[in-house]
Amino acid sequence: MHDYISKNSKRPIPVGYSAADVRPLLVDSAYYFTCNLANSTNSRSDFFGLNSYSWCGDATYTTSGYNVLTEDFTNITVPVFFSETGCNNVRPRVFSEIQAIYGPDMSQALSGALVYEYTQEANDYGLVNLNSNGTVSLLVDFENLRSQYSKLDFSAITASNSSQTAITPPVCDPKQITSNITKSFRVPDRVDGIDDMIKNGVTKNVSVGALVSVSSTKINQTVYDSNGNIVTGLMLNVLSNGAVNTPSNSTTVSSSGSRTGSSTGSSTSSSTTGAAVSVRASALTGLGALTVMAFLAL
Repeated sequence: MHDYISKNSKRPIPVGYSAADVRPLLVDSAYYFTCNLANSTNSRSDFFGLNSYSWCGDATYTTSGYNVLTEDFTNITVPVFFSETGCNNVRPRVFSEIQAIYGPDMSQALSGALVYEYTQEANDYGLVNLNSNGTVSLLVDFENLRSQYSKLDFSAITASNSSQTAITPPVCDPKQITSNITKSFRVPDRVDGIDDMIKNGVTKNVSVGALVSVSSTKINQTVYDSNGNIVTGLMLNVLSNGAVNTPSNSTTVSSSGSRTGSSTGSSTSSSTTGAAVSVRASALTGLGALTVMAFLAL
C-alpha cells in the first residue's frame, strides 16, 4: 500500500494498524508494526490505533488502566490514538476520559481519540439519531462530548508531542517479542500482478475523488437538540487551507422554549434562535472533532 500510494497518489496517505485493546498482546503488537526492518522502510506502520472501552462512567486515569497505556506508549515512534473509545455501560456517557486523553497525563504519549460512533444503531453507541423523516436529533451523549471538547486547551495539545519526532524507531528484534504473536519480520513476497498494479495504477472502473468548491453553506436539514428544540442558523464555515476545526470556537445554542414542530412525527420541539453555527463554531462542533482530533496532537 505504501508503494502504491507513493507511485500513484498526489499526496501522502498514512497507512496504519488498528486493533482491539488486548493488553497481553498490545505492546508486542505495537512494537511489531512500528520497529525498523532493514531494507524495508515501507513496511512500518505510520500510526497505531487501539479500540479501548476501559474508561466507563466515573472511572479515573488509574482505574481505567489509562495510566498503563501512557507508560506503554511514551517512547513509541509513531502516533498512537484510540481508534475507538466511548464505553456505554453507564448512560448517558459523560466522556470524562476526554480530559485525560488530551491532558498533560496522556498527550505526550497518545494523540487523541475517535469516539464511537456517529449515528445511533442497535448497539446504542450513537451521538445523533437520523430520524425516518430525514431530520437529525442530537443525543445527550453528543452534547456531553461537545462540552468536554470545549474545555480543551488546543495550544497545549498541538505542542505536546513535539519531542516525539526526535525518537528513532528500534531495529526489529525477535527477542523483544514476549507474547504469543509471530516473531518473524519477513515481508511476504508480492503475489502476481501487484508489481504491475503499483507501476501502472488502477485505472479501470475507478471513480477518482476531487476537491470541489463549496457554493452553498446553509444547512437546510432540520436538526433538533436533545430536548427536541430546533437548532437554527446552522451553516458551513469554509476554512482556509491549513485551518482546523476547533471546539473552543463553538457558540452556545440557547432555546426560545416555544414548541412548534416534531422531530420524529410524534414528539414536539421548539425553535432555537440567535445561534451562529458552523462546522468550526457550531452546535455541531463535535462532528468534525470526531475525525480530526485524533491527529491534532501530532
